[in-house]
Amino acid sequence: MIKKIYLLYHTLKYLKIKQIIYRVYFIIKNLLISKFSHIYNKVYDHKVFNETINVKSNQFIFSLGNYSVKNIEEKELNKQYLDLLNNKFIFLNETQSFKEQIKWKTTKGSQLWKFNLHYFDYVLDLAIYYSLNKDKKVYLLFKELVSDWIENNYIGDGDSWHPYVISLRIVNWIKAYQLFEEKIKSDDEFKDKFLTSIYKQSMFLSDNLEYHLGGNHLIENGKTLLFVGLFFEGKRAKKWFKKGKEILWKQLEEQILVDGGHYERSPMYHSIVLRDYLEVFLLLKRNDNDIPEFLINKLEKMFEFMVETSHPDKEISLFNDSAFEIELSPKELAAVGVVIFNRSDFKDFAEEFSLYAYLMLGEEGFQKFNELEKEKSDYSSTALAETGYYILRDNKNSKYLIFDCGPVGPDYNPGHAHADTLSFELSVWGERLIVDSGVYGYHCESRNEFRSTKAHNTVTIDNLDQSEVWSKFRVAKRAKAKEKKWINKDNIVIIQGEHDGYKRLKDSVIHERTICFVNNEYWIIVDRLFGKAIHYIESNLHFNDNYNFNKISSNEIIISNKEQKNVLIKSITGQKLNPDQTYISKEFGRKDLSNKLNLTYETNLPDLNGFIIYPFKKDIPQLEMVVSDDQGLKIKVKFDDYVDEIIIPKQNIKEEKFYSRIRR
Repeated sequence: MIKKIYLLYHTLKYLKIKQIIYRVYFIIKNLLISKFSHIYNKVYDHKVFNETINVKSNQFIFSLGNYSVKNIEEKELNKQYLDLLNNKFIFLNETQSFKEQIKWKTTKGSQLWKFNLHYFDYVLDLAIYYSLNKDKKVYLLFKELVSDWIENNYIGDGDSWHPYVISLRIVNWIKAYQLFEEKIKSDDEFKDKFLTSIYKQSMFLSDNLEYHLGGNHLIENGKTLLFVGLFFEGKRAKKWFKKGKEILWKQLEEQILVDGGHYERSPMYHSIVLRDYLEVFLLLKRNDNDIPEFLINKLEKMFEFMVETSHPDKEISLFNDSAFEIELSPKELAAVGVVIFNRSDFKDFAEEFSLYAYLMLGEEGFQKFNELEKEKSDYSSTALAETGYYILRDNKNSKYLIFDCGPVGPDYNPGHAHADTLSFELSVWGERLIVDSGVYGYHCESRNEFRSTKAHNTVTIDNLDQSEVWSKFRVAKRAKAKEKKWINKDNIVIIQGEHDGYKRLKDSVIHERTICFVNNEYWIIVDRLFGKAIHYIESNLHFNDNYNFNKISSNEIIISNKEQKNVLIKSITGQKLNPDQTYISKEFGRKDLSNKLNLTYETNLPDLNGFIIYPFKKDIPQLEMVVSDDQGLKIKVKFDDYVDEIIIPKQNIKEEKFYSRIRR
């Protein structure tokens, strides 16, 4: 109980007063809705009954036009159709099959799985499938799914009427309406039922906005209000539109940082929010509404951030709560950015005009994409200092390291944070090598195991997390990181940062990490631990699941893939490298057994340790390391023919020569 009070205090003290007030209000209101759901349903039914519901003849977003079925995997859409026909739903790598009728209030699966059931993302696949083959049976299945939901889900039914779930479902239903429009307009009974339900859900949403949570939840609420405000006619629709814009512009200013990153520092949620604002931009443009200049500018910066923080495989980094297969891939989104911002460098990243791009931009966008000449990207190391991400890579982008030296998230909203400060991910030969452990789920026993410091490529002291992650989305005391040095010269890139997450230890230990990318060839990671007394140190490296270990000595290991592309990992101070196995989770609900390396030892602080990471193809490099930290940091890497010397003084000196290669 005492520990719980301690954690609550150190969590709540960061919240805004407005959040606390809205949280209390939301809890009380939810209890009332649950207890008096029959009254709430009558009230909203009465409101809807007394209003005329008409759809505007607006140009909405989704349209396939002349898109050819050859451009997509028809088999996948057919499989999705057959699964839904048999009441089979697959989300987050978990399957539930219902026999005769869908159990909308199923007790199986996590809450996130249940949310997905009510999001109705799957009807977009049906709508696309129908647009391509015009099969009436596909429309009838869509109609059956929607009708069944309407008849069996009432206000107060929990997950189905959660404001965030409503937000996603309404937008999905409006998009589906666009693609099924010809069938719906000739089906009067269903059309009335369908539009009435969207209207009723919109009214409820506008009365239950998620100010207590903020973040991407509030953005989704605002986006949905803007959508329904343009979708319907009437005074209420105008109010929704105005409120939606008010929320979206305020949250855009608050949540999107100067470098284009989303303030929660999750690449997955960055992509989600990017798509939200992208669709808002296109919807306003298509319907001749004024578009503020700051939306255009921020949106382009968000695209740039997404491209910079994506690995050579064109997929997101997995820092904080991030996973594949939740949002569209960066290259699918980037195809839209190519056209709306006329960015030929994005075209090199996007590779091709995606199905999503066609849905958003149509035949005209497809032609513009093809007319724009591809510009070969000029890759360089980059500091995204506002979010705290730093990229150290070569000009071909075949060697790519991304380093996290930023806050765990906004102080008042760190729900998707992990205890991963000063962690990194690394790709070599264009493939992921060292990876974040990912996120297995939000509502499972292993939730905080995957959020822990040990699950990341950083240093753990005395088996404690740098930031006190607890419950599902809570953080009590948290590490504060800062950049100490960023040096980007011709043949050397250096990032040095530190955090104070272990200041709660008796002797206030500080962890400083320096990463050097030397001559576009290899990386050196140096960890310095400042403090006193004896402490237990553990430094971990987690590897992708397609690499094997070949031990050379106690402090040297070769990492190899099937193509015999190799990387030498060596302890810079001679400590023993311990191979072990672990689980990584690149997708929700999926664990892959993989390998990891760690340094584990007990020592009297201050102390220094770290790794050299050296990619090679044929001969194993013979190298020696000499590291000293008397007047800053001095590193010598001795090869057969030359010596690389890196000198990082305590103070930044502009004219200092940080790197030299000396022939032996």
